[in-house]
This record gives sequence, C-alpha cells and structure tokens, in this order.
Amino acid sequence: YEREEDGKHRAPDHQVAVLLSKRPNDYMTSYCLRETMMGHCLMWGNGYAEIVRDGSGNPTAILPITPDRVKIEINEMGQIEYAIDEQIRLAADDVLHVAGQGFDGIQGRSIITLARESIAVGLAAEQFGGSFFNNGARLGGVLEHPGKMSKEASDRLRESWGAAHSGSSKAGSTALLEEGLKWSQLSISQNDAQFLETRQFQVEEIARWFGIPQHMLGAMGAATFGNIEHQQIEFVTHTLRPWLVRWEQEI
Repeated sequence: YEREEDGKHRAPDHQVAVLLSKRPNDYMTSYCLRETMMGHCLMWGNGYAEIVRDGSGNPTAILPITPDRVKIEINEMGQIEYAIDEQIRLAADDVLHVAGQGFDGIQGRSIITLARESIAVGLAAEQFGGSFFNNGARLGGVLEHPGKMSKEASDRLRESWGAAHSGSSKAGSTALLEEGLKWSQLSISQNDAQFLETRQFQVEEIARWFGIPQHMLGAMGAATFGNIEHQQIEFVTHTLRPWLVRWEQEI
C-alpha cells in the first residue's frame, strides 16, 4: 500500500507487491513460496527466505531457505545474523523470517519436536498395523503335534503353513489340520488390543497439536452439520489468524 492525501491505496506496480503477489523469483509462484515457507514453519518452527537486492537496495527476489541450513547468531554489535551452511552470513534486513511460537522471541519451536512422543506413538501404531495385517491378522499361535518332528519336517510345515495363511489377502482362511495337529491361538484380538481406538486417539492428538479440526483430517466421528461450521470459524480464528499476523508483521 501507499499513503496519499485521500487515504491508503494499493500499489500493485510496486516491486515488493509484485514479489509477494505474483512472482517472488524465477522458478516459483507467490503461492508456492508461501506454501513452502508455511510447511517449514509447521515442521521446523521457522520459515526462512533470503531477500535478494539490487545495487540500490531494492528487493528483486525472495528465495526460500530450508531451515536445516540456517543458524541464527548474535554478532558483536548485538545484531541478529543468519548463517547459511556456516559459510554465508545474511543480515536480518535481508531475511524474511516467519517464526512460530518460541521461548526466546527470535526462533520458533518445531511442533514436531514438541509433539514427538505423540507422533512416535502414532508411527508405532502404524507400523504395528502394517505388521498385524501383513501376517494375517487372525493367525498368531502355535501348531502342536502329538509326536516328535524332525527339523526338516518342522521346516516344511512352517513353510507350507506360512504360504497358505500369511498375508492380509488370506486373513480368516480355513486351516485343514492333519496327523493330529492342533492349533492354539496366542495373539489377542484387535478389540482386546484397542488397536482401532489407539489409531483414532492419535488422529485426535496430532490434530490437537496443530490446531486442526478433526473433520479436516477425515475423522468424522464427532462431526455434525451443526458444528462443522463453528469448527471452521474457530480454525480461522484460533489457528490461522495467529499465523496470518506473524506473516503480516514480518513482511
């Protein structure tokens, strides 16, 4: 915007307006830049971009920088500097830095780091589910033989049993037992393990960390036609607005 006698007006031809709303650099759209930096903010807690200037100090490009390459330092003058790959140093005026909530007022903290225990449980449940169904879901126990089997015979039995009953496509198949073999169930059921409940809880937990309504993640259990609209309003007010204020003030 620019201020004139009759008030404030948009300045669409200003170089900064062009960078922010159309083309921040030669290979990205403005939306792609914001999406990339916002992803960095959510994953790392900080979004960085270098402000490239011409000889007169006018900005000519905005180039995003992945946060793992950036280290913030305070120089001898008490000024903030950004060390890129420990080789390039940029002044604070040359870095667009959108920071999430942090403890020092300079850097944001990664939600992934703060929620690592919750996310770890979710990953463990994911891995368990894959293993659970890959191994047949229902078959988990021992085959008892009334006599004594040789190693070769037991290996053949194990191989043939696995070929016939392992895998999600064969879950629930009927086993035919011969020569006095007896099947003893060992594994507990999904309900006993509360597997599905654990998976649902982790969706709720991770949604809580990021401030996202569950219906936006496909969890429609508590959603109704009456409350989704209010959840959307709360999402804009309590989740999006703080980020919008951070972006606006940093720009």
